[in-house]
Amino acid sequence: NSMASLLAYTLRRRICRRLMSTNTATHETQLKWGLSHESPLPRSLIKLSGKGIGKYLQGLVTIDVNRIIDKYKEDVERVSNTSESSISSFVPTPTTPHPSYIRRLHHCYFLDIRGRIITDALLWVIEEDTILLDLPIMKNEKGEVKEEEHPLLPHLKVYNIRPRSLKITPLLTASVSCVYGLPVTVLPPKPGSENGGVIAGDHDTRGEGMGLRVLTDVSIDFKSIINEKSLPSARGTYGLLRSVQGIGEGEEVKGRSVVESNGDFMNGVDFDKGCYLGQEFTAR
Repeated sequence: NSMASLLAYTLRRRICRRLMSTNTATHETQLKWGLSHESPLPRSLIKLSGKGIGKYLQGLVTIDVNRIIDKYKEDVERVSNTSESSISSFVPTPTTPHPSYIRRLHHCYFLDIRGRIITDALLWVIEEDTILLDLPIMKNEKGEVKEEEHPLLPHLKVYNIRPRSLKITPLLTASVSCVYGLPVTVLPPKPGSENGGVIAGDHDTRGEGMGLRVLTDVSIDFKSIINEKSLPSARGTYGLLRSVQGIGEGEEVKGRSVVESNGDFMNGVDFDKGCYLGQEFTAR
């Protein structure tokens, strides 16, 4: 049984390696999924705000948050210094970001002391001292599904030694939507656009065709800010794209290791960063 399990595990990893051999999807590959949208996605959001947010998360997640925040600040400065002429003369390619592009979305995992996954997460950098966690809906300790009681919340609060300056709260006033079929060169909507309804937007790079992810205020109907004729509703696309590319979420990866869950293929772990909770097991 153990040999059969090892062979199945190795085969699954080889298949996923082939599917995800490139981090940057081409224009043609993206369009194969067809132009469509899905809204809202079943997600929970947690807001973390305050000074020292990077240092706090650095010891809890599998990616280098300090480097991510530094890169965000560099992007903001670069965009502020970008001239209108350089934007108008920009020629998009599959590997060249738009001059006004600011990367905000990053994939990561939260681990327990054994190095086993508590949950995966998509980390949104909204501002230098504000980060949103885009999480799969999961059952709490009582076996109930409540958006305001995500099982990650107690874990985050245990390690928050400065609760007065670092705020951790469920975000119930925002929702997550996704637009499929757009090339990765498409510039995400800017925060505050569409009558202030857009909070942030970025491309999901965990796999090819995972789409342009958009955070909006719950008071805004997502259909009102897109052309529904060009982007018809396509319920179930998100789950299908995850399944065919081996992208596990929530209960699917809970209790597993990062490598077993294909996290290394999806840039969800940084093997060069310093210590974090569960790092020793993950590195081995």
